[in-house]
Amino acid sequence: MTCGGRGASKGRLPPGWARLSACAGSRRTSRPRCMVEVERDRQIVLRALAKRGDGSALRGWRQELDPDGSLDTRFLDFCKAAARLKIAVDALKLFGEESPDALTLQKLAPVQGALVNKFRKWMADKFGGPGEMFMVFEPPDSDGKLTREVFMEKCKEHGFESSESDLAEVFNLLDASCMGSIAMEDVSFLDMDEKRRAGAIEKARVRRKFAHEHQMTEVYRENRRFNLSIAHRLAPRGWHAHAFEELQEVLIERRCKWKRIHDVRCREAGEIFARHLRSAYGNGVRAWRRGLDPRCNFVLRKVDLGRYCRTVNLEVDLAGLWKSLDRSNNGELFMEDVASKSSAALASFRYFVRKSHPACGLVWDQVLVESRSPSSWKSNSSLPYGPFLRALKTLGWPGIAQGVGVDLCQALDLYGCGIVCKTDLHWLDKWEAPDWLCTEADPEAFEDFSRVMKQAFGAPLRQWRQLDEDNSNEVSWAEFTECCDQIGWNGNRGGVWRHLDKGLNGYISLKEFDALSSEVMLSFKDFVDRNFGSVEYAFKSMDTDGSGSLTLSELKRACKRLKWKGDVRTLLRCLDLETGDGRTTLSWRELDFLDTWPMTEEGNEAADEPGDKMPPLGGAVGQAASLKRLSTDGGLMSPPISPQVSSQRSSGKLQRSASEPFRVSSGSNLSLPALKRRDEYRPGDHDPSWRKSKTSVKADILAAFRKQNDHLRGKTDQLRAEHKELEKQDAEEDAEGMGETMLPEEVGARPPGSPSPSVAV
Repeated sequence: MTCGGRGASKGRLPPGWARLSACAGSRRTSRPRCMVEVERDRQIVLRALAKRGDGSALRGWRQELDPDGSLDTRFLDFCKAAARLKIAVDALKLFGEESPDALTLQKLAPVQGALVNKFRKWMADKFGGPGEMFMVFEPPDSDGKLTREVFMEKCKEHGFESSESDLAEVFNLLDASCMGSIAMEDVSFLDMDEKRRAGAIEKARVRRKFAHEHQMTEVYRENRRFNLSIAHRLAPRGWHAHAFEELQEVLIERRCKWKRIHDVRCREAGEIFARHLRSAYGNGVRAWRRGLDPRCNFVLRKVDLGRYCRTVNLEVDLAGLWKSLDRSNNGELFMEDVASKSSAALASFRYFVRKSHPACGLVWDQVLVESRSPSSWKSNSSLPYGPFLRALKTLGWPGIAQGVGVDLCQALDLYGCGIVCKTDLHWLDKWEAPDWLCTEADPEAFEDFSRVMKQAFGAPLRQWRQLDEDNSNEVSWAEFTECCDQIGWNGNRGGVWRHLDKGLNGYISLKEFDALSSEVMLSFKDFVDRNFGSVEYAFKSMDTDGSGSLTLSELKRACKRLKWKGDVRTLLRCLDLETGDGRTTLSWRELDFLDTWPMTEEGNEAADEPGDKMPPLGGAVGQAASLKRLSTDGGLMSPPISPQVSSQRSSGKLQRSASEPFRVSSGSNLSLPALKRRDEYRPGDHDPSWRKSKTSVKADILAAFRKQNDHLRGKTDQLRAEHKELEKQDAEEDAEGMGETMLPEEVGARPPGSPSPSVAV
């Protein structure tokens, strides 16, 4: 068929396509006849649209010709719609010569177009715009939507003069998807303000694009869930793979999944490292002195940590371990990062001694004098826990009343043998404790600090943003002091820090700084991650007017629709956002810091080492907490220990091992861990999902694994027997030179995991 003017074919048009012959160029067709044909074609189109819209021509117009709400349609879109509706009309006649590229609703349906223009003008004169009208019409207990009955009733109530059928037709224009209710975004395209209307139309187009991407995302997820083969009729084809991989929701979901896996790996690496230190050394300070920092540099870098892990053959994710330990992101670890509560006890004792002595080692003679008794310890270079704590109580150390005396002794005890040596105090002199460990909590200083911060930044969340420069939801001591320098506050910084960091974690979180803001922001972050994946994507989805920001009503409707349990007004109050005209708005850039927060906030109450309970220095715990376990003869009642170690200690014989820090005594029931070769590694060892997906393993592979495991177990038993024999010979050679008392070097050969015994005479 030839489309065009003079000379066009008069043949029969194929069904379902518009006649594109131009009657305006035909001299054999009169003008009145052309108008009759245009009117006939127009009625054909209106009847087809009414049938498509369940009796409403305006709804059919929105569904087929104007899905964006621009109130006009393009030539190509009209031709495609005519093909879908299976109608044969002359498109060039309908569009005309004046506007051949666009056909308006007023031109296609003058009656319906006049009704829509009347409603738009009334809405602008009465309320000012669609958004204002919707806020007036919306009932207090609604979910952000208007039903047909409420819409028609409110229109009559506010003076829109029209019949029931006309009001129903206007509602059908707004309810293009036949949902029975409308939202604010369904009315925005009728705005008389061209700028806001253009934004609403663009938003509608973006919404359609999001809907298409969401549908593709669901197809992608279903394909992954059922693991369809590429030959399945429902599986995406190869040429679609690139489009699926670039979907926004797929990218966000992948990024969130990677972040969760990364956080889990960091947490697991920290737990593995903490268990290793407890089993090998007993507490964090002892592990720092003997294993991590034997040269007394009091600083540890990543290369040093990696060297230590290789030395002790500790299989751990080094990058994740460093991430979990280096909270301040300064590339260095300190003793308080590994054992903060024990370090606080050491700092308290060091600060107390330095007030009266230039060095901690100089107080040793005074401690010896105060600890003497008729049945006292005979050595002048070491003391058991009991006499040492009794001497400190006499000297007036406040840590006894605060219940941290035992923590101090265990931190100073280098070998875990129940004694404190003079050399331990000399080691303490080399350590420079940070200010926050040596200071008591100061609530008055915190009030003054809060007042200055409020004057400078306003709401608590804005104050927190100034403290948390890297948006990690954790503030280190360095970040805190830097913020104090910026605002010029030189008060008791250590007292403010101790008031906030009650758990002595070495960092503070928003929950400790302002609990209300933390609860609201973490709840909103969980809501955004669960429904959208990122703050920017969430704001683009909820911004109905295309203004680039969310109003209170827009955010409230979106949160109600997606069932967020938080309070929107409380969220905006925490953010302290209000424009000059009093209208509260919110931009995604004011909340993009939530994307960098951890997926879950770790608790701050967990101790970093077993039995490590360090209350604030200014608390009143009572001396019974630390002296409760003191025995009557000046010794310390140690917890129950194994009979093997108890019998060896009573006989004055403790076995020694040359391997550190892993030691196995002869005759003990301790077993070596099962050896694992590197070629035995399976992805399921660190990824539980691998085990679930690989449920069917062939029998020959399982048999090979069992055979190899039995071979390794036999090798392990042989090595264990040889090791026990060497330990036995070593113990017999050293038994003759050992007395009833023990030197620290000899006591340090206890089996790992045994409790710290107290040695009393």
